[in-house]
Amino acid sequence: MKIHLTYITKYLSAALLFVTVPSSGQNAFMKVVAQDGTGDYRSINEAVGSCTQDGTRNFIFIKNGTYEEQVKIPKGITLSIIGENRDKTVITHSVSHASGLDKEETSTIYVEAFDLYGENFTTQHTAGRNGGQAECITNSGDRMTFRNVAMKANQDGVRFDHASRSYMKDCYIEGTVDYIYDSGIAFLDNCEIKQLYPGYIVAPGNSYVLISRTESKELCGQSKLWNIGITIRDSRLTCDEANVKSGASYLGRPWGKTSSAAMFIRCKMDSHINAAGFTNMSEGTKTYIGEYQSMDLGGNPIDVSKRISWEFTEDPAHNSQYIDERVINNIYDMERVYTLAGKSGARAGGEFNPIPLVTPVPAPAVACSGGKFTWQAADGAAGYLIYKNGRYLCNTAATEFEDTDYDSSARYTLRTVSATGCLGDEADMTATGIDAAVSEELEIKTSADGIYWNTRAKAMLYSASGLQVASTEGTWMSWGNLPRGCYILKVVTGGKDCTVRKIMKRM
Repeated sequence: MKIHLTYITKYLSAALLFVTVPSSGQNAFMKVVAQDGTGDYRSINEAVGSCTQDGTRNFIFIKNGTYEEQVKIPKGITLSIIGENRDKTVITHSVSHASGLDKEETSTIYVEAFDLYGENFTTQHTAGRNGGQAECITNSGDRMTFRNVAMKANQDGVRFDHASRSYMKDCYIEGTVDYIYDSGIAFLDNCEIKQLYPGYIVAPGNSYVLISRTESKELCGQSKLWNIGITIRDSRLTCDEANVKSGASYLGRPWGKTSSAAMFIRCKMDSHINAAGFTNMSEGTKTYIGEYQSMDLGGNPIDVSKRISWEFTEDPAHNSQYIDERVINNIYDMERVYTLAGKSGARAGGEFNPIPLVTPVPAPAVACSGGKFTWQAADGAAGYLIYKNGRYLCNTAATEFEDTDYDSSARYTLRTVSATGCLGDEADMTATGIDAAVSEELEIKTSADGIYWNTRAKAMLYSASGLQVASTEGTWMSWGNLPRGCYILKVVTGGKDCTVRKIMKRM
């Protein structure tokens, strides 16, 4: 079984070595963008233009506001972009392909960089329903990770270019026509995808990742070719009920001229999805498109017997190439797919394991005395964000901060920022310290990828018969290749407190 501790250590250590810490302020480590002049820059492009291109990770924090600009992130910059509030920090652009310009000029955010991390902001394109092709984000780089980002457009809004890899978690995406599309490798987890008007969600292009018949036979028992493209997992497909009637939209349509690949896994969807599931666009293309364990919004299984003939479903009678648990766990294993993409022409090459990148660092305990706050360094944190009465106050890489305008009646909160930019939960700062985001009682959750808990700890996993099958130290553990069934998890926190839970792997 593979445990991702090595990945976590590698990513966090490398990123911490390359944190840029300006000398001004109270050890600020972020470039702050603010329209009102209270930051280092008034525009995002100014801040991007100031970033180093020597492998160091730059951090940009964007204060609340609407920034009307087309943001380009060039190759050579390693960057994390963090917004103050997802719905109040808005980047917007209005020039579409109808102007005669291409994606480099029309995309609200156009990315050529590798390893971009983004969180807590909205990127939108306002060309409108009849404005033509208009991207709010284009990944023409590689290894891009978004968490809690809202992406709003109408046609062709979220674009994953050929030879790119992307990961999106806990995001919101809205659109009308083909608004998640193109030929890159992308996994979207736990997102809301909202249909604004009747149309199509995905339009996958020519896939560049292929699993051979021989490997497929070994992995899932089917001697079939599998192309991999856009994979959407554990997400909610919703609609604007005032504009989209029952059955008026589709999961997608193949755009690639030679092959198209998309898969919906364990998604809950409203009644706006047509009974056919997908529909045609590019004739003659080879499709690797389907769904697995689709549900309505209430969690009840959906009848997929009327899906279009070439769609993959769980029924071998519908299509001889079908989806079962072995296919999901092996063919659509995210780590395997990203690794294969790295060997198959992805721009940056190499490994890409985004799970550690979207794992928050728990908040430390903080002491407060007369407006001076102090705390122990949080393991894995590049720095901290301090808020006062819900508004951003400062950022610091230090373990102390003094508010010269201290107000004892004000509410102060702290969020950790991981080595790549992942925000920790907001935690209250009080006269006796932070009521940290970690609760006194250990919280343990499971997903298709692994087991997660809410504080750094040592963990051991045992089979039902008592045989230890895995161990790690951190905040999560991968299922690896373990079969589904019942396991016993032992988590040790603080060097002595021990929690033992029964854990089920259902997938």
